[in-house]
Amino acid sequence: MASFSDALQALAQGQLKAEILLAHMDRALARNPRVIDSVLAHLAEAYESGLIEAQTSAKLKAHALRTVRGLQAHGDEASGHPFADDNRAAATSLAAGDAAAPQFASAADGVDIGELDIDLTQTAAEAPAETRFAGSPVAVGAVLKERFLLEEILGVGGMGMVYKSRDLLKVEARDKNPYVALKVLNEAFKKHPDAFIALQREASRQQKLAHPNIATVYDFDRSEGTIFLTMEYLDGQPLNSYLRREVRPRGGLPFAEAFPIIHGLGQALGYAHEHDIVHSDFKPANCFLTRSGAVKVLDFGIARVIQGQDDSEKTLFDPSSLGALTPAYASAEMLNGEEPDPRDDIYALACVAYELLAGRHPYDRKSATYAREHALVPPAIPGLGRGQMHALRRALALRRSARTPAIATFLDELRGRRRMTPTAWLAIGAVVALLLLAAAVVVLRHAPADVAARPAVHRTQG
Repeated sequence: MASFSDALQALAQGQLKAEILLAHMDRALARNPRVIDSVLAHLAEAYESGLIEAQTSAKLKAHALRTVRGLQAHGDEASGHPFADDNRAAATSLAAGDAAAPQFASAADGVDIGELDIDLTQTAAEAPAETRFAGSPVAVGAVLKERFLLEEILGVGGMGMVYKSRDLLKVEARDKNPYVALKVLNEAFKKHPDAFIALQREASRQQKLAHPNIATVYDFDRSEGTIFLTMEYLDGQPLNSYLRREVRPRGGLPFAEAFPIIHGLGQALGYAHEHDIVHSDFKPANCFLTRSGAVKVLDFGIARVIQGQDDSEKTLFDPSSLGALTPAYASAEMLNGEEPDPRDDIYALACVAYELLAGRHPYDRKSATYAREHALVPPAIPGLGRGQMHALRRALALRRSARTPAIATFLDELRGRRRMTPTAWLAIGAVVALLLLAAAVVVLRHAPADVAARPAVHRTQG
């Protein structure tokens, strides 16, 4: 048995043929057409995280919509599903062949596609060669550098595939924890002229970012044309899975439950900003919740140095040329190709914070440019104070100049604390000095004249 998300991952890496997935998807829709919302939400998330391409996403969405409409047309009483207007519009667009149609999936309202009766026990090596992920030369069961045994696929992203790997050197040394995560650059990405530099930059930057809320990267290497990096293995779940499975069905988390996650993510980004690095692709899929309760930020794959801090890197490699942005979490300035700024990460963090608290994206997963053109405003979140809501909206400002200037300020404002700026401290100091001066004047005015004029007398003990 496999979840729909697992099936999409298997499709992306070649373990599952598209026609098999479609058949099982049709069966699930026939049983309960209301899971269409769940199907669309999963597909939207898979596309945004880079798991599947726009064309694949569009074809799967179109097929799902046609299936449900077909069931309705045959008058099955159990098939009645009230399509939302945006779903109708998207269906029309997809039917017309628009592979890049806007996202329209909504939350599943508690009705999830759940488990599919698909056998995913076959490894990628057993799948037909032509269906393997992006022509990847490696698969589960392969050993890289005669050291790293690839045991399980953890995820697929824009840069490549991440495997749970057993470090055979650690096994030989009887290490109690021989596992590492190993990211392999995919073939499509490797064709990009700056791909090798991209992964090397990620390894180099994350090695410098030694912080408890940032995933540790160990090394960067190559094995017979396969480029990869090794990092700490995290046991738990990505934040996007947590949002889908836990947060959205609950309609958001209480502030006391959500803030520790938001704070941990903010601490990681704030630390990176202190080292003049902007993540540039911060989103739920690049965050991780461990079983021990730790919060981690990972994948600095397209992280960019703040303008003016290290022009030597930009001369060699400009990550923005990879076009690996996620529209639902990218600021309007990033989408317009402007220079990186910490406030870009603040916008993305605020989107994630809003999702944790409300169970939905602040702009219904629309891009920042779309939200700005249509003057969208994030709805108030029930149970959140006016000041906290103001903090969220300020961080979600669609123009950089109006956005919260620093991560620490956002976190303080969100939990109801006001961070004192240097200017405010100077103002307070000036007021205190004036009050002390005024008090001294009053004391002198009320002092007896003879006391004020009397010379001091020094007596000695005889």
